Amino acid sequence: LNRPNEWWFDRATNKLYLYLPGGADPKTVSSQLMGKVNDKALDFTSSKNVQLRGLEFFGTFASAGEGGGGAIKDNNFMFPNYPRHILWENQLVQNSLAVTNQRFVNNNIRFFCYGSVYRGPLVHVENNLLEHGIYGCGPMGCGAIFVPDGDKPVVTRNTIRYTQQWHGIVWLGSDFEASYNHLHDLATIRDDASMFQTKFAGELRSHIHHNWAYNSELKGVRYDTCGGKGNQGYPGCAGAVWNNVFFNAHQGANIKGDHQKVVGNTGFANGKRVDITVSPRGVGGTEDDRSEEHTSEL
Repeated sequence: LNRPNEWWFDRATNKLYLYLPGGADPKTVSSQLMGKVNDKALDFTSSKNVQLRGLEFFGTFASAGEGGGGAIKDNNFMFPNYPRHILWENQLVQNSLAVTNQRFVNNNIRFFCYGSVYRGPLVHVENNLLEHGIYGCGPMGCGAIFVPDGDKPVVTRNTIRYTQQWHGIVWLGSDFEASYNHLHDLATIRDDASMFQTKFAGELRSHIHHNWAYNSELKGVRYDTCGGKGNQGYPGCAGAVWNNVFFNAHQGANIKGDHQKVVGNTGFANGKRVDITVSPRGVGGTEDDRSEEHTSEL
């Protein structure tokens, strides 16, 4: 260490070295030194009917339990995790923000990385603010809000802004609903991604409606590769995108696959491509004829 505010943790001896301003001795300073010692300040993973409400979290996350009836509500999470760009750190991210079988309502998440993931059977994500997130990871599961499964998942009235995740809201299971969400100023340096993104089974009976998505290098919404390539993929398709607003994005809506319903959307000033694209075969040939063999009603 050769300058103030540098530090190093010796894992072998479990000792922390800190260079304070003016070369002060850490034992003599009046201010308290704090450090993160776990990923979850409150962890009720194996419990049920627990509610975590009105709490302030700094440098950590929480779980209200996966047994059912749990809720995380009205909390503030500041710097809940950190990326691998830390000396000696080789994990993609420390402390994935994971919520399983719990309601997540009226929370603020600020200065985070990788995004948050919500798994079922209960997925209810409502009226949360996610802002100032840094980088995503690989394709798909790297949205600011990522829903891989769940029993009729609901993501509604959330605001996502000023983040660099690959996607805004991503889902992969059927019967998904996203409504009245407000997404803007996402991913200013990336275009092959979307503010609302799904593929395969995620398109089946999905309803994306009354959302605003704008000011981004991303697409507004993309239904991607429902039928798959060759004999792979999910042939059902049959989603609905209605009464949304997309503007000042890379592209407004890019809807691939058969049996999709696109009604009442507004798109304008999406200058990189077009406002709304609907193609039964998919843009660039990413769909095939498998989906034509099936029908599905909304």
